[in-house]
Amino acid sequence: MAASTGGGLKVYSSGSVTFSGGSVNNNTGPSGGGIALNAPINNAGAQLTVTGGNVNINVASNGNGSGIENKGTLNLRSGSVTGNRATGQGGGIFNTKAAHFEQTGGTVSGNQPTDIDPQP
Repeated sequence: MAASTGGGLKVYSSGSVTFSGGSVNNNTGPSGGGIALNAPINNAGAQLTVTGGNVNINVASNGNGSGIENKGTLNLRSGSVTGNRATGQGGGIFNTKAAHFEQTGGTVSGNQPTDIDPQP
């Protein structure tokens, strides 16, 4: 189903979510097809910690970050971000300039056109 950013899940600027299992699969949005972390300009407010689960086969139909579009703070501890497709950058994860991204585990692979963009 097409949506605004965050076709599967949208975390707003003051929100904090821990994703520990389950799936965010087969969603479409202009950007952030699977998950979108929003934040006011130059303020990385939304937080997502992934400790398990899958973000797979999502589409960003008109932008970046088909798996996860990160405008906030994203911590990937375990789980997978695979098989996502964006028309712009960061098929798996797209990090804006103000975003913070840390990966200590998990898998980001098989995404188009890139897995993580820009690299931290």
